[in-house]
Amino acid sequence: GQRVYNPWAILNCFSDREFGSYWWSSGTPGMLLTMAEKLGRPDQDLEGIQVAEMALLFDIAQPELVPLLWQSGYLTLKVVANRVCTLGFPNAEVREAWFGMMLGYFCGGKTTAGQTAAALMLDALIRRVPEDFQRALTALFAAIPGELHGGREAFYHAVFVAALQAVGGEILAESRTDKGRSDAVIKTRETIYIVEFKLGTAEAALAQIRARRYFEPYLTDPRPVILLAAGGFAERNIRCLWEDLKK
Repeated sequence: GQRVYNPWAILNCFSDREFGSYWWSSGTPGMLLTMAEKLGRPDQDLEGIQVAEMALLFDIAQPELVPLLWQSGYLTLKVVANRVCTLGFPNAEVREAWFGMMLGYFCGGKTTAGQTAAALMLDALIRRVPEDFQRALTALFAAIPGELHGGREAFYHAVFVAALQAVGGEILAESRTDKGRSDAVIKTRETIYIVEFKLGTAEAALAQIRARRYFEPYLTDPRPVILLAAGGFAERNIRCLWEDLKK
């Protein structure tokens, strides 16, 4: 059917003459944070969730996360085929606000520090300044209480993805190729980054990108490709390596 637009967000946008998270900030139930743990998705990405039509029915006595997100407007129907519904974020506002909320959750409530580090990381990627990126990445994880780190690559990967999504970065998590799966692909207007994280050394992460040739799908893209490896998370001594791909 026809798309329905949120009048509260539109009226505030016209009033302030800038885009903002008007609808999201008008009321986000805290219960979503605790319920999100049951998604079974380490990065808490809601895009592409598939459910049967009947599964979207909402039981107020025993609420489940996906029907609650759909009924309340945090998710929308993208495709319906053979009674299987594919859901996703309705717009950029909700996507960025959701990941901002998850970033605060990952960071033990330190939302401001996480958002600032995320914005600085994206800025460094756009400007292609490795030292600034490493400094911002280190600041992001240094702000997270030690007991929350957990010692798993999946945790660092999830925080990194949530951070860049929260500030509007174009990032594809766990990008698949015919030879494996890179941790992330980040696209800016001028550059493509192939990203790999390791608890161990950045050298090992860079070697994996080279060996599995995660960059091959972007060989025909006119933008330069940078291999971005990050390591040292196990010892809390983050180090990044950048390598320009010679196509």
